[in-house]
Amino acid sequence: MGGLVINELKKMVSKKRFFIVLTIMVIATALFSSVSWSGLKDDKFPLYPEVKSIKHQIAFTSSRRDKAKLIDKKSSNEKNEAVVESLNRQLEILGEQKDLLLEFEKVGSDWRSILKKDIALVEKKKGFAESEGDKNVIEDINKELIYKKFLLEKDVKYTSKPAASAFYNLPSILYYNQRVFLLLIISILILDIVSGEQEASTIKVLLTKPVSRAKVLLSKFIAITIASNGVVLAVQGLAFLFFGIFFTFGNHNTPFVKGTKYCIDYALINEGRRGISPVIGSSTVVPAWEMILQLLLLQILIITACAAFCLLISTIFKSNVPTVGVGMLFFIANWLAGFNVVFSPNQGTRTTLLEKVMPYFFGTYYDLFALSTGKSSEMLLNPIVTTSLFVLVCFAWIVVCYGVAHMIFTKRDVL
Repeated sequence: MGGLVINELKKMVSKKRFFIVLTIMVIATALFSSVSWSGLKDDKFPLYPEVKSIKHQIAFTSSRRDKAKLIDKKSSNEKNEAVVESLNRQLEILGEQKDLLLEFEKVGSDWRSILKKDIALVEKKKGFAESEGDKNVIEDINKELIYKKFLLEKDVKYTSKPAASAFYNLPSILYYNQRVFLLLIISILILDIVSGEQEASTIKVLLTKPVSRAKVLLSKFIAITIASNGVVLAVQGLAFLFFGIFFTFGNHNTPFVKGTKYCIDYALINEGRRGISPVIGSSTVVPAWEMILQLLLLQILIITACAAFCLLISTIFKSNVPTVGVGMLFFIANWLAGFNVVFSPNQGTRTTLLEKVMPYFFGTYYDLFALSTGKSSEMLLNPIVTTSLFVLVCFAWIVVCYGVAHMIFTKRDVL
């Protein structure tokens, strides 16, 4: 069995397509690394971990207060006046936080005492948000609070502007890799694993050897799984080393906020708004090494599901043209469907049929960072979209796709 797998790997590596895919992966990852670094260089508050900057919070809160004031002028009521007052108080607290940041930049060595003051202010801000009752705002503040408490607990230096480092930037590189083209480029590498040999009639020579067809198919599946995961992990590992050598590896305990759960919110639906809201207190914080490990494990799982699907398509058709065509169509259609759901200007308050079906396609989960943070549930307006469901969906696709491919390959007359 081991010999069959090695033989399949040699055949894959010997193809020009393998080096083309490897080159694309290297160039793309280098580009994504540059984008991740430039996000810090341009003084943009980092996408990871998802904690909003003070400037952003002030602008957002000011906008909400101005809208509340406008409503108050049209129809004055005590409830709305209380909302305006709460937002004014939150803006005062944000102003104090901003002053603390300026103080920190002057006396950066005493970051712990400043961070303690900042945490106390965030707790006050959370109290005011809770009195207002907006679950999205409350959970955003909760993320900021657990993030800063984690910094203090793990003694990770608090910085007003994070510096480029391997542990800090790798999650964003994984994000761009997975979100933009990962499944599509992997499918190009492995889609012809069976159909290519059937078209060239080399499969006949292989099947004349004293090896069962089941072992031949299994060896091909193991080979494409190893090759596809190996290429991706190797390139991402090089990106990690690049950041570590040319910048710094950074602190492996750098915190990332993840795991926000969502639920159907009928109060929002009755108001004609998006009918999903975060479960308050569901967000957790983990160190960078744990976040990276989880993202890599999820990535291995989705690539393996992709390999099983490609094996099935390659087994169904006897030539490369329909195999590649159907495979590309599936991944592109899945990506476009996800794009349509997330960015449609006509998103309503109810979950559409497409949004209900999409969680059961492994290709829906191309953005594994959004899945880990819980953002996928919000984007798809579906609270069942979680990491646990993703794992079940991927295993189901692997078992079903490989099972059907096994039946077709072992029973078809190819000699």
